[in-house]
Amino acid sequence: MEKIQALIQPLIDQFEGHPYLQAGVVVVGTFILARTFAWLLVLLFKAFTSRTRTALDDVVFEWLRTPLVYTLLMFGLSLATRLLPVSAHLAGILISILQTLGVVVWMVFFVHVTKLFLTRQADNTQALPFIQPATLPLFRNVAFILIVVAGLYVIFSIWGIDMTAWMASAGILGIAVGFAAKDTLANLFSGVFILADMPYKIGDYVVLDSGERG
Repeated sequence: MEKIQALIQPLIDQFEGHPYLQAGVVVVGTFILARTFAWLLVLLFKAFTSRTRTALDDVVFEWLRTPLVYTLLMFGLSLATRLLPVSAHLAGILISILQTLGVVVWMVFFVHVTKLFLTRQADNTQALPFIQPATLPLFRNVAFILIVVAGLYVIFSIWGIDMTAWMASAGILGIAVGFAAKDTLANLFSGVFILADMPYKIGDYVVLDSGERG
């Protein structure tokens, strides 16, 4: 934020004594900087991705432009909020809202990237054999939950909410649920390992020790 402010500080000084004009200059200046940065970023990424064989990085870099541009805009809007003649409490609330939206934007980005990566890995089982079309929904859901939990932790931190007690309670609850559903979890992990080792595939004729077959 300090670098952005240093770039547009001369323009801010031109409107000293007019906080609303200063805030408007900051917003417009930051928007121009963000768009310019996005344009340069696209050129740089295209030069890099043109040397790779996969199209995965092209898609990821294209998606990356939106959260990066929003992050720069968020810094500019936060600076503009500090220039407005509002109370420190209201300014803090507005800045927290902007930061929360920024976290949501990055969460959406990571969800899309993770979903794309797992889908590509499911099509190529040589790299990660345990990620297959059959296990793809499981890994997608786990990745989604982890991203959401991490994002919520950051959002709570932005609003000054201490998550220590919540995390301790969640840990105790997780242990209790783990003991209660240990057989279910054991079967779940066993199924994942079986799919990863691929001792058999769909269409094979299987005979169990109990005599069941099919």
